[in-house]
Amino acid sequence: MSGDLTISCARCGVGICLSTAHHAQLKRTGETFYCINGHGNVYNHGKSELDRLREELETVRKERDRAWQTITERGRRIEELKLTVRGLKGAIGRMRKQREREEAHDGETA
Repeated sequence: MSGDLTISCARCGVGICLSTAHHAQLKRTGETFYCINGHGNVYNHGKSELDRLREELETVRKERDRAWQTITERGRRIEELKLTVRGLKGAIGRMRKQREREEAHDGETA
């Protein structure tokens, strides 16, 4: 019986004899198979809880990094706008003084 192999039930440890072809099929499909005591066994193709949590942690870290990048960019933009406002205030002040000088000059010549 070179085409057979024996594996143990994950629950009770009793031997389960399978052909290599059937074993390969069970691993490929993830179908449930049973020991003689009725315990279901399956080759899990899904992600383990640890893998799922690791992926979730990585997703959260990436979201955090994007949020910090957004905050940093917005902080820089706020500083740029503050400089623009400061410059505009200065320009308005210079224009007012220029207008006052012109009005004073026009009052002297009238």
